Amino acid sequence: MEERKKEIKVTVEIRKQLLAEFPVGDKTVYNALHYASDSYAARMIRCRALELGGCLMQQTSAEGEPKDGRSIAGGEPEEGGAK
Repeated sequence: MEERKKEIKVTVEIRKQLLAEFPVGDKTVYNALHYASDSYAARMIRCRALELGGCLMQQTSAEGEPKDGRSIAGGEPEEGGAK
């Protein structure tokens, strides 16, 4: 089974601006940017974070493989990969 982890990376300045624009606490902004919440406020925070220059990061790992992106299989690169 494949596990997907999404996160929006932002600078400290963008995080401070989000806190100033939305009447929420730091934990709410953190949960929104780490997709731990899917409320209306969380969706608005994520949208604004991307507008301000945040970067959406997605990490995918298959079952049994390390979550840092390394492969335990080794061998030849997959088709279309770097050689």
